[in-house]
Amino acid sequence: MSAINLDLGNQTPETFVVTEDRRRLWQVEMDITKVLLDLCAKHGLSIWASFGTLLGAVRHKGFIPWDDDMDFVMPREDYDKLYELAKRGSLLPAPYELDVVDAALIRLCNNDTTMLNIKYNLKKNRNYGVWVDVMCLDAAPDELTDKVVSEHMAMSRRVRLINNGKNFSYESYPGWKYLLTHFVSRVYCGTHDYWKMLDSFNADMRDISRKFSGLKWWNYTEQAKSDPPSTIKTYDAAWYSETVMLPFEDMALPCPKEYEKCLNTEFGPNWMKPIMGTSGHEGAIIDLDTPFKQFIPERLESMSAWKRFWWKR
Repeated sequence: MSAINLDLGNQTPETFVVTEDRRRLWQVEMDITKVLLDLCAKHGLSIWASFGTLLGAVRHKGFIPWDDDMDFVMPREDYDKLYELAKRGSLLPAPYELDVVDAALIRLCNNDTTMLNIKYNLKKNRNYGVWVDVMCLDAAPDELTDKVVSEHMAMSRRVRLINNGKNFSYESYPGWKYLLTHFVSRVYCGTHDYWKMLDSFNADMRDISRKFSGLKWWNYTEQAKSDPPSTIKTYDAAWYSETVMLPFEDMALPCPKEYEKCLNTEFGPNWMKPIMGTSGHEGAIIDLDTPFKQFIPERLESMSAWKRFWWKR
């Protein structure tokens, strides 16, 4: 393997040097994005750059120098259509493949590459090619009441259960509570059809969303896996009523017309000032020349015997 290094070291925004390795990864990400946008255009799906990708498009006209992935969002109706395409195994040009990561996230991956975050152990039934993330914007409540928060926290627990059970996670967190949760997830998901669980989850999210006016959107199920309810952000649906194409490296990305309001919500009013951050992928094993399926046997050999046993079951 010819792994590349994305560690940031002690660099600052003013002195950050973009390496050739990082530029190669950026190009792979953009190639995946072009396939994704073509797929969305073919099926009439609305999609917008979001999070660090939107910030990069507006502030840098490309990647944030220390970023290494791309994020998009789409409304529930279109996300459901993309989910169905992934479920049916939509025909895409080689080496690209849609991967339903869990109940809240779909990725378009390049099968000829490897990207594995070493914070986590190998998971079964996952595509470990370099990816582009697509997340769902559901209708959000106009006001966050205790009842709404409680109802959605229950949904977020379902996300974690499905994720643990389907992906055969081992990493989660240390301690017996999490090992027990993992075991219960494995048993539960082992006796239930995975796609039926996802279908049920998505149907329930649609039912909940119909209770709201639709004037606000949120990326609740993804954020709630790690963020407390008090920090969940909502966006006015009107901000996404029109799409503008913004330059991004050597291409253009679809972005919400009111992108400044989106960025104010996501990053605060000072988002134009670069602040050194991380993508969470520092230290990841990334190889742009080795297919992840070739890498898996090597990774399995480095796992402990009991983890290897669980993975193969």
